[in-house]
Amino acid sequence: MKIKYLEKRNKWQVDFQTKIPLVKDPRPHKNKKVGRTTSDFNSKEEAVAWTKEVLELDRKRDTSLSGVERMDYIQAKRALSDAGFDEVSFEDVAKDWLKYKTKITSTASIGECYEQWLNDMGKKADVKTRSKQSVENCKRARKHLLPYLDVEIGEFLKPELAEKFSNEFERREWKSLVTRKNDWGKCVQFFNWCKSKKVKHLPHDQPNPLDDLIDLDVGVTGAPSVMNPNEAESIMHSAQRTNSEYGLLPFFILHFFCGIRPSEAQGISWSDVRLEDPNDPFIRVPQRATGKNKKPRTISLKQFPNIVEWLKVCDRSKQLFPYSVGYNGKVVRSFNKNRILVFKDAGVELDSKYNDCGRHACATYLMKGMKGWTPADITDRLGHTGKILMKHYSNPNVLMSDAQAYWNIKPIAEGENLVKFSA
Repeated sequence: MKIKYLEKRNKWQVDFQTKIPLVKDPRPHKNKKVGRTTSDFNSKEEAVAWTKEVLELDRKRDTSLSGVERMDYIQAKRALSDAGFDEVSFEDVAKDWLKYKTKITSTASIGECYEQWLNDMGKKADVKTRSKQSVENCKRARKHLLPYLDVEIGEFLKPELAEKFSNEFERREWKSLVTRKNDWGKCVQFFNWCKSKKVKHLPHDQPNPLDDLIDLDVGVTGAPSVMNPNEAESIMHSAQRTNSEYGLLPFFILHFFCGIRPSEAQGISWSDVRLEDPNDPFIRVPQRATGKNKKPRTISLKQFPNIVEWLKVCDRSKQLFPYSVGYNGKVVRSFNKNRILVFKDAGVELDSKYNDCGRHACATYLMKGMKGWTPADITDRLGHTGKILMKHYSNPNVLMSDAQAYWNIKPIAEGENLVKFSA
């Protein structure tokens, strides 16, 4: 046994290093077990004398097993031998066992923990970006844990249970790899929350039981599908033709020609559309509490006379965006329903490529058609990053003539026949 004697601050310290005697301190004024270091000796001689006394007590310590303990030992040794682990020590067995059986502070079920997590997420819904939508995504991801809701949270520290869950998750039929990635991410986020020092449902120093179980690569995603100018004109004329019924013309103008998101359109009123000065018309996008981009921005219309012409067609006595916000921070379903009806009236067959189609078209045709504009000019206008702009909207298949045709789309003049477009 290696023992060190060190002088520190006029006191001597005993350091047992690797093997600590399993006895109590023999000094009458001490009533605790001997630790690795003891540092209150006035001289080295006193420290050495104390060490000898401790080692003698440790040598005389009764290490014999009781009858029951001896039987447990024999049965454990036999079980290891039957499994082919004759050379494994009980110390190694104990360390391996403790690796997966660290004591936890909670016996709550998965279901109870998940409800607490949803409540915690909901409390942050008014102060965190996009958190209302995050709560909805968390609720959606709960379905994957349905078979485990009554299982104690600590059981997921067992590798076999976590692997079983991940295998079941992988076997699901996924329409989208992105949805798969997002749902798995929410499950991982849930277990991270359980590990947090504030919650303590799982040991903070243990790895997340779902770490590295699934490859979340969604593959290479291509650029968004972009409408051609004829489709865009058809949809805009349909929005103008059906505006008295659906009230969506102002939204389509902002969405197609200014790249404004539906969530941003909720906060824009006619007072933010400033056309008084013909030399400097602009639209102000107000600061928002939640959303992809919370920062305010100004969209100049100086180089876009056709957008000004479109906005002058609108009836300013009516609300610019006549759709309310739902409980989850998104626009009510009637908005999406009526937007689909505008597409159908235009004779455009809907599929997933038309999600945010106006914003995608606006960004793509700005990149192609605006001479002298830098990527920074476009990102400031649209409110997203340069990385997204270059990744998704630098489309070599879009022609300059397409961009020119897009920005030349005009409203149906008064007196013209508002007939339905047919391809």
